[in-house]
This record gives sequence, structure tokens and C-alpha cells, in this order.
Amino acid sequence: MDDTPPSQEDLIAALPEIMSTTTGLRRIRLLEQILKIIPDSMAAYRVLRLAYQRGWQGEPHPDSLPYHIVTDDGFYFALLTAFDHCRQDRLDATVEIVRTLATIRPAHPITNELLANLLHDGPEYERADTLYTTVARRYAWPSGLNRCSDRYFQTLPDHALALGTPPQWLYQRKDTLSPAIAVISADPHYLERYLPKFLETFSQHRAESGLSLHLHIVNGDETHTRLIPPSAYDLICGITCETMDLPDEEINHAYICREHRTYYACARFRLLPMLLKHYVCPLWILDIDIEINRSLSMLCPPHYANADIAYIPLSAGWAGPFVSCFVTIFGLFPTPLGIQAAQLIRASIEERLNIGQSGWGLDQAVIANTLCYLRRHHPDFQVASLSAGLVGSKNTPTESPLLTSLVGSCHTDE
Repeated sequence: MDDTPPSQEDLIAALPEIMSTTTGLRRIRLLEQILKIIPDSMAAYRVLRLAYQRGWQGEPHPDSLPYHIVTDDGFYFALLTAFDHCRQDRLDATVEIVRTLATIRPAHPITNELLANLLHDGPEYERADTLYTTVARRYAWPSGLNRCSDRYFQTLPDHALALGTPPQWLYQRKDTLSPAIAVISADPHYLERYLPKFLETFSQHRAESGLSLHLHIVNGDETHTRLIPPSAYDLICGITCETMDLPDEEINHAYICREHRTYYACARFRLLPMLLKHYVCPLWILDIDIEINRSLSMLCPPHYANADIAYIPLSAGWAGPFVSCFVTIFGLFPTPLGIQAAQLIRASIEERLNIGQSGWGLDQAVIANTLCYLRRHHPDFQVASLSAGLVGSKNTPTESPLLTSLVGSCHTDE
């Protein structure tokens, strides 16, 4: 009889079969038995989350091969399977998980994150915020970014971001009347890389809609407008810029996550109150690293005539409110509640950045939390749900998408 313990590679090879053939508590037990002999390390947490997010479909994502699945993360992995796959036995599985977590790791950031997600779904927003705060002290990405309680939103400071200068206008078209305006933002590097394709496809498909474009440049100035061909000024109604003093140090690991690209993603959302007041028309916030495939007329009136905001909702599932909205395309309208949403989004982003929480996905977390707050306090808050089929990517082909993302998968952050 061979008493040689199985190798880590053998154990990992067994996981897809378990994932595809078991559910609920049985799955949790089998995963616990397999994973308990693998060495303990928190460093695998993000890899594990990404690996699970990609799904077990026979071919793991090349950047997320789970060769470092570990004991603590292994139990978390088992918990995720319960959240995502259990049906009738989901409640029993969750109770069992919570009991075990509270026994073996009562103060662990993973424990606090998952319990906070459960409380958020309760809904018990004040208690959830307390746990999210403990997560943020050790681990900023992603759930440490969540703040959903009334207390948080009602005490948001209303002051400018301390890191840089206010936005400045570089160009304003005299005739700014437009049925709707697309808003894009980039630093000079991204501008040079992606603006030509964006302008080319925007120009091809905006004619019948009359949609105009607002461009915001982060850490750029008038010299960078040379990247804009003269013909594009027929499309552009305004250009703004700002200087952002980003910290020299960038950290991206299990317990602290401060990423410079976070600000580049958030800058356009900080502009929203100013742009809504200036343009007084629907704003559509788009990624710049996309190409447009068909007419943009669906973004203009009379479409979404009664909406305050419009976005692509995602199934948050095990990941909590952090990933409940997809912001490659996001619409905001000049209604009283649309303006309030813009103000809360800006204030919340600035509050998080001012205290150094700049984990990637901050914009998604803030928008998801703001929508949660407004929905429960304003029954007349009108949210238009856009189809996920509007956006495709090189990794997730979609039939006849409105937009195609030119970088990675459109449903995960890369």
C-alpha cells in the first residue's frame, strides 16, 4: 500500500471534478479534506479569488492558476462554492460556514469580509460597515472599499480632493447644445494609445444620434491636445485637464492595495457634478479603450427619458456589492436624483482617496454603494438596467455589441 501523500499538483487536478460534480455541504467537506494539507499563506487570496471568478471550466485562466491554494484561503474557496452553487441548501451551508469561520478565525479579514457581505444582504448596513472598516485596516481590495450605511453617506465631508488641482477647461465649444454627451478620461499615455481608435469609431457611429464628446486629461495639459486631429473638434464639445500628485509608492499585495491606475478610472466620475451643471443633458461615461460598433442613437433621448441613472447590473453573488455594477458604460441624467447621485459618487470617491484607499475597483464600489443608498431612501429613484450584451471584448465575444473593450475581459478587472 502506497502511503505517499498526494502532491499539490494532484490535489489541484482533483478540484475541477469536485466543482462540477458536487454541491452544498458535501462540496465544502470534500474541499476542506483536500485543502487542509496545503501550507497556509494569505498571499494566495487574490489569485484564488480571480481563479474562482474565472470559473472552473476545464481550462483555468493562465494568469490565475491556483497553485497556491492554501488552508485559510481553501476554506474561503469552499465558502464561495456554497454561495455560488447552492440552491435549496444555501441557507444551511451559510450557517455552517459562519459557525466554522467564527470558531477558527474570528478576526480574520476573510471572515470579516464574508460576514459583512452577508450583513449587507440582510440588510444590516451599519453592522456591515463596521466589519468592512476592519477589513480596510488590513486589506483594502475589494470589500474594504465598501461603505453602505446611512451614517456613512450622511456624514460625507464635502471638500476637494487633497491630492491635486481642480479640473481646468482647455476647450469649450461655443455651441454646447447636444442631446447627450459621452465622457472619456485618460492620462497622456492612454490618450496616445487609445484615442485614435475611439475617435475613429465614435465619428463613424454618432452622426444620426448627434452625440457629442467631452475629453478629460489627467496629468496632461494643452500640449497633449496635439493628439486630437482638427476634424475631431466637430465631435468634441469640451476638454478639461487636471494635475494629480499621485504618491511615489505604489503597493499591490494581499494587505495593502494602492494603485495609481485607480485614480485614472475615478477621475471621470469626480467630474460628474460639474459636467451635469455645465451641459444640462444626459452624460454617458465610457472607457476610452473601446471601439464603437454601431449607432449610438440609443444613448440619446427619447431613450431612458425617465431615468436618473443607467448601468449594466452584474450578479454580485459571493463577491458582495463591490462587483454589482459594470462601468464600461454608465449613464447619468440631469434630474434632481441624478444630480444627487453624482454629488454622492464624487464625495465618496474623494473621501476614500483622501484616506489612502485607492484599491482598483474603487469606482465600482462607490457607485454600487451609492445606488444602494439612494434606492432605499428614494422609492422614485429610477434606474435603467442596460444589457450586458452591449459590451463585448477580445476575451468574451458578444453578438453585435454596441462597444468592444480592447483590453482583457469586460467582466473582470485587469
